[in-house]
Amino acid sequence: MINLNPLEKVLMAVVWTLAIFGFGYIAAYSDAREDAQAIEAARTAAALQKQADENAIVLAAERTLRRQLQTAYDAYRQEKEDAKKSADALIADLRADNKRLRIPVRRPVCPVGADSGGSAAGGTGGEGYADLTPGASEFLIRLTDRGDDAIRKHAKVADLYEQLRAACERKFNQEK
Repeated sequence: MINLNPLEKVLMAVVWTLAIFGFGYIAAYSDAREDAQAIEAARTAAALQKQADENAIVLAAERTLRRQLQTAYDAYRQEKEDAKKSADALIADLRADNKRLRIPVRRPVCPVGADSGGSAAGGTGGEGYADLTPGASEFLIRLTDRGDDAIRKHAKVADLYEQLRAACERKFNQEK
């Protein structure tokens, strides 16, 4: 063993004490830093998981809404196609002279003492009907079909708006 004087022994004990304390401090600091990083990582992971869960809920709601909108659009398209087929069938019957389109008319009544030989609508006074030509009939059918289509479009837009408004309102109420 090395012979050290008492001052060297005290110095050696102080150096070893400081070294042990320093290493302990560094190890404890490192452990505390690792613990803080682990806590921060756990918080970040929890926040990311919460966000992922919320995103999954929103995506599921969007898919549901998308399916509802697609179903509504398909129903609208089918209704429009059926109406067009019906109008085309009616026009084909008019052209084939299987059906006639007629409108009610009121025949003019001649005043007393006037010539009562008849009127342009045939006969005298009262109610009657006038047959439309196939071209005029087709025009009226197409016109009413376009009007009905505009009404269907308006109704579908209103329905879609209501579905979107309700979905947004549900989402807003969930966030409260």
